[in-house]
Amino acid sequence: MAHNFIITVLAVFLLPSLSQAQDLTCGSAHLVTIAADGAVVRGSKDLLRQAVGNGLPVRIGWQLDANNDGVVDLSHWTDAGFLTEFEGEIFAQINDIQRQAPMRGKARVSMPSGRQRWSGLLGTTGMLESHFDDGSEPTSVRVRGTWCVDARTQPRQ
Repeated sequence: MAHNFIITVLAVFLLPSLSQAQDLTCGSAHLVTIAADGAVVRGSKDLLRQAVGNGLPVRIGWQLDANNDGVVDLSHWTDAGFLTEFEGEIFAQINDIQRQAPMRGKARVSMPSGRQRWSGLLGTTGMLESHFDDGSEPTSVRVRGTWCVDARTQPRQ
């Protein structure tokens, strides 16, 4: 069943749309892209729900516009850790990572000293909830997210 679903995804999304210059892409494994306001930009939440229901591994990418100037500042990709379906939406826990510190104008990302672990929860609602393990309050930010079947699991042709 999962194999047939992957073939269907490959057939339907063989040539991804290039209409969004800032759109993260995952080629033929694309399931859905969600705008920061939670609206579906491309694909469908139904495809994502089917992939999750079939136990397929999912990857997620999200984009941040930290200064709200309409230009993406950072893009991230990771495996979706723990997936939850609730009230028709999908939520993916993002495994802990060591804090990073991007340096504007230097094309550099450093790793601050000390233990500073970050965890996140990204939903098809367009919301990213996250926090550091230092006891600080969680934060919520709207992000554009792209959800895909992990291409590493696709059958070779």
